[in-house]
Amino acid sequence: MLNFQTSYMTASSPNLDNWLILAAIGLVTLATLRRGASGEPALVREQTDQVKGLAILLVVLGHLWVHVAHPKAWLVMSGEAVAVFLMLSGYGLTCSFLDKSPAWGAFIARRVRRVMVPYWIITVMILGLDYLILDRTYPAGQVALTLLGINITPLTQNLDYVRWFVTFLLVWYVLFALTFSWLRPRLALLALLVCAHGVMMLEYYVLHVGWYHHFAFVAGCSLAYRRPGLRRLARRHPAGTVVLGLVGLAGFGVVKYFLPVIKAKAPSSLAGLAVGEINSLVFGLSILALAAWAGRAGWSSRFLLFCGAVSYELFLLHGPFLVKYNPVFHLAQSPPNTWSLPLAFGLLLAGLLVVAAGLQKVIRRVNL
Repeated sequence: MLNFQTSYMTASSPNLDNWLILAAIGLVTLATLRRGASGEPALVREQTDQVKGLAILLVVLGHLWVHVAHPKAWLVMSGEAVAVFLMLSGYGLTCSFLDKSPAWGAFIARRVRRVMVPYWIITVMILGLDYLILDRTYPAGQVALTLLGINITPLTQNLDYVRWFVTFLLVWYVLFALTFSWLRPRLALLALLVCAHGVMMLEYYVLHVGWYHHFAFVAGCSLAYRRPGLRRLARRHPAGTVVLGLVGLAGFGVVKYFLPVIKAKAPSSLAGLAVGEINSLVFGLSILALAAWAGRAGWSSRFLLFCGAVSYELFLLHGPFLVKYNPVFHLAQSPPNTWSLPLAFGLLLAGLLVVAAGLQKVIRRVNL
């Protein structure tokens, strides 16, 4: 098994490899398309699950270039995919609250079952594998913090390379519960927007723990609040929905290409960060618009649905097996060729999807 924590793998043609992997994802998505009944409302569960599936694939692929292989490919969208996850978290949470208005005890219990139980099980698994494979142990205090979901040190964050997200998400859960328990939904959304600005300033000037995409969760909450109107628009203007999504993606691509120049010429690094965050929101909203259009037309991809169903488990699992104890990337190094890295990545992804599905079944039994 290969450990890429101390040295990167050399990629001879990163952009070509990246496009080949993206093309393979696209082909599998198209090959697993099915046509059902048309007229489905916008942003129902099946549509958002497919968006989750696409997002987790982009996260895993992006982390290949961020943590494993160098030089880095140009079109890395793991950051934008994280924004999509935050957006969908806010959307799902607000939809549930507006539809059912659950008691806060039930709210907390559900978050523990859905977020913390898988997190605890996979944390214990990673700690055990680190000991068995890397002969690595951790201070008891750091283990206690990470089990509590507090991941603000490099040691805890590098357990799986996505652990910061769980901490950030828990912060938003707390802010959501506080604002929506005290305020009416419209005022709660305004309060969350103020909180997003405050958290961004706190991270930028004080914390420096790697949090980003501060407004994505609030954007998802706002989408849920405006859900009836958005569904009417999608129903009345299907062509406009798809055009909006495609134009948004085109605009995202242009800004993404010029983002290094924009950040270099921005009056401050904070302004450059804001441009990146806005562009990520454009990406997320564009993908959701296209998913809503496809859903209304009756199209869905079984591949993306499967990836979306196990997206959280795969999110927590992929970092260690991609970076710390990679079982297949030796195939991409001997001998290296045009197809070796894409094939090795595909093999790893397939194995991780199987493991994630198996773990999900175990976790569901535990949660019963």
